[in-house]
This record gives sequence, C-alpha cells and structure tokens, in this order.
Amino acid sequence: MQTKDNKAIDRIGVILLYTAPAVSVGCYCLLTQEAMIDAISGIVPALILSAMYFTFLHVNEGYFYQKISHKMLFFISFFLSFTLLGTAAGFPLGVLWMAAVVIAALDSGLELAVVTHVVLMIQYAFLILPQDNGFYRFFCYILFGMVAAFLFSLFKELNTAFYLALVLLACDGVLQLVVCRFSLAFLKENWITALVETGSVLFLVLTGIFYLKKYGTRQRSPDSGEPFLIAEEAQLKMLTASDYELMLCLKGYSEELLNHSCRIGTLSEQAAGVVGGNKLLAKAGGLYHEIGRMEDKKDYIEAGIRIGKEHNFPERLLAVMRQHSVVFELPESKEAAVVMLSDCIVSASEYLMKSEKRAKLSDEQIVNNIFQNRIKKGNLKSAGMTLEQIRDLWNFYIENAFLE
Repeated sequence: MQTKDNKAIDRIGVILLYTAPAVSVGCYCLLTQEAMIDAISGIVPALILSAMYFTFLHVNEGYFYQKISHKMLFFISFFLSFTLLGTAAGFPLGVLWMAAVVIAALDSGLELAVVTHVVLMIQYAFLILPQDNGFYRFFCYILFGMVAAFLFSLFKELNTAFYLALVLLACDGVLQLVVCRFSLAFLKENWITALVETGSVLFLVLTGIFYLKKYGTRQRSPDSGEPFLIAEEAQLKMLTASDYELMLCLKGYSEELLNHSCRIGTLSEQAAGVVGGNKLLAKAGGLYHEIGRMEDKKDYIEAGIRIGKEHNFPERLLAVMRQHSVVFELPESKEAAVVMLSDCIVSASEYLMKSEKRAKLSDEQIVNNIFQNRIKKGNLKSAGMTLEQIRDLWNFYIENAFLE
C-alpha cells in the first residue's frame, strides 16, 4: 500500500516521463521551424522510448524503480534533460542535458545511470544528430556519458570533487579535440561552444556536490547489502541515541511507553539481523513506532509521521512507522515487517499480563498465533522475505521475544 503523497509522486513522475519527449520535440521544432508532420514523426518514437524506459523501471517487481531514493528529483531531472536536448538544437548547451545521468548515478547507482544515458543518446540521435557534426560528436557524447555515469556512481566524498572535475574536464577536452579533428583553427572558430561545453561539465560536478551535501551518498549496508545513504545512517545513529531530544521527550511523557518502545527497538534490531535487514533502521522504527501518542492517542500514526517530518526523519524510517500497523499500510520492507511483528508479540504479551491471562499461554503459542494470523491475512507478502527467512524469524521470536 502507498500513502497519498507517494501515489501523487508516482503520478507526477509518469506525467513528467511521458511529457518530456513531447516537450523536447516541441522545443526542437520551434527552434528549427520544422513542419508539423516532422514534429509528429519525432514525438511518436520518443513516446515509444519513454514507454520502454518506464517498463524497464518496473520490471522484476519494480526493482530499479524502488532503487530511486528521491523520485521527484529524479523525474524532474529526466524531464529537464529531455527539454535541454530539444533546446540544444538552437543554443550551445554543452553536456547540461546529461543532468539526469548524474542524478541517476548518485541516487541509484551505475546500472540506472547507464540506461538513462542510453535513452538520452537515442533521443539525441533522433533530434540533434542529423544537424550536428556527424558521428564524431555522437560517439564522443556516448563515451563521455559512460565515463560520467561511472565516476558519479563512485562519487562518495566531497573532498574528491576536485579530482572528479579534473578527470571529466580532461575527458571532455580530449573529446572536443576529436570532434574538431584536432584542428585548433576549428576549435578557435567555435570557442563559445567549447567554453559552454567546459562550463557545462563544471555545472554537472556542482550538481553532484549539491546532491551530496543535501542527501548524502549511497554505499552498501553491512547488514543488508542493499544501497544505503551515508547521511541517513549517521542520522539514524543520532536518532537512536538515548540522549536524543525525542527520546528524552518520550521519557518525560511516559516511562511505560518509553520502556515498551525500547523493547520493540531492541527486539526489532535483533530480528532484522536474522533476515538480512538493516538493523539500525529497524531499531529506529521500533523506538519511534508509537511516538505519535504524545500528541494524538487515537490517530497516533499520522501524529508520529508529523513529528518525524518535523525532525527530518529519513523517508525509509517514516515508511517503517507508517507500515508497522497493517491498519494503515502493509509492510513493504523487512524492517517494517519485524517492527510490526515485534510490536504485535510484545503488545499481546503485555495485554495478557495486565489481564492476568499470560500464564495460560506459552511463549511459543503467542508467537505461533501472531505469525499464523499475519501470514493468513497476507501481511507479510510485500515485505521482501522468503519463506525460509519467515521461518527463521518465527523461530527467533519463540526463543528471544520474552527474554528479559
């Protein structure tokens, strides 16, 4: 299940994806004064290209689409890149139209960056190639885009920005010489284009620097092996510290709720390790799964999301908070699933203790009832766990859920 915000972003993304080629061809036709039939001839293959790209993003249950951390930023960059390609028919823009390649490399990794680059190069071949300097420039842009995709996918620290810019400028300089057939006279005649080309390379580097400062960069999480934001990891460590302001607020509000949340956080952290999930994210999800009760006991999930946004919680943590209760959303990650299960098991035990019925049920019976109920209702079907992982998790809770 998705929230209204996520659904809205998905719809906007589809709109940007399919309007990008039309806008691109429209800009090209306006600048070159092409006939209407030529515009239609250009839009149709461009739409087919967008459809293929959209299909690629959603194959294998949306594998590549799910890897996009900041979907709105990604689709906006895709739209702008297509628009700039159309504008390049009348103005020298250098490689600014490769902005989507940079964003894809930083946000999702090399695979999606390469595919995005291929899509842009196909559009380039449709629009610009017939009036450009033949296959030399086309071939050089292919090489430059591949180098950019590779380097930006490895761009993890700001102190390497100088070397990134140096390599890209050197690469672009060599390729410019290839385009002008190593004729300095030709290069001198087209010095404005060469200058814009160099400036556009520097702009792409600045785009990468801006992205790192705002969002951090991706590395492999030691717990799950999945791409993970360094900035997000640091933030989660801060959020899970016992002296963090929200934890202190929770302590001041209710010792009982604090103890419950800490128990869920610790249990979820351990459970996440069993199924290869991210333990730090699961711990944070457990700690803050009911933080909203401080403001609204009835609609505590929505209140918790508001609190989380006010404190700039990572989107993945907000998702775990939304999905720990199946009344709101089904778990769509291992971390959300273990927080849900931990909360159900611990809450059931606490309820039975208060009603003095706990002695009537064994630890194994409580865990079995929870798992059988959740599996029967399909609550774990979207959590990304295999049957073997669910069985391992089942046994883990029987052995560890009630240890003091």
